[in-house]
Amino acid sequence: MIILRKFLSTMTLWGILSFSGTALTEPLDEILHSDKIQLNRQDLQQFLAYKKIDVSQIPEEKRIKLLKNLYLRERLIKDNSSELIKNSPDYQEKVKQFKKELLAEMSLATQTQKGMPDFSKRAKEIYQADKNEKYTLPMSYQVNFFELDPKQAQPIHQQLMHKSLDLAKAQQITQSGQARWINKNNVSPALWQAAQALSKESPLSSPLYFRDQAWLLYLVDQKPASIIPFANVKADIEQSLKDDYQKNQQALLIKKLGDDFNQAEVNKTLLNQL
Repeated sequence: MIILRKFLSTMTLWGILSFSGTALTEPLDEILHSDKIQLNRQDLQQFLAYKKIDVSQIPEEKRIKLLKNLYLRERLIKDNSSELIKNSPDYQEKVKQFKKELLAEMSLATQTQKGMPDFSKRAKEIYQADKNEKYTLPMSYQVNFFELDPKQAQPIHQQLMHKSLDLAKAQQITQSGQARWINKNNVSPALWQAAQALSKESPLSSPLYFRDQAWLLYLVDQKPASIIPFANVKADIEQSLKDDYQKNQQALLIKKLGDDFNQAEVNKTLLNQL
């Protein structure tokens, strides 16, 4: 029976599976233990790197599935028949062809990275062009967002207004009122207009009604519109430019090689005998 070592918290497992974590010493490096096989942190990191999987935003459930895939692979390899397979002509040929495919893939990447220009100046130009839209954070308000039955709205509003009811009690009664950040892009125009009318002096909105639902907003905090600094997005913009450059270079190289192929002589007699 596999014993998956569940550490002190989910965040511990999160850190163990991330690529950026610092090296750990035994026994924490052992990420899976069973009576059949043991897997350590490096085993999983190498497996994920080969699969080109970034787990930084993947929840624990999916990480466990990836670990299971690695476990299945290693168990199958450990099977006694694997030694016989390694010596078979079929295996040797497949390894040979796989290596050639891998070399071709890596060669394509290497050749199309040659002469990569410095995109720092272009990145700055793109940032300046998109700054007012893409890189501007809108004004936002942090509000307690009460969702109410319309019959509750006016009584709750009056009690909050006259401070005969505090926010914690109102949250308990209504089972809502959690604080959240809102801006013009993530709420309806009516709710946004109501939020804009709030202030430290008048933090509570009047009841808002729509169909069979009512809302109350209570201002907690607010942030003015701000621009994301270039330094914060420079690397992402440059990487996007590099990716586009390499993609275009790959297309040009493949076309050139395809043109060379079209100029080559093909023995169609032998080709059709296969």
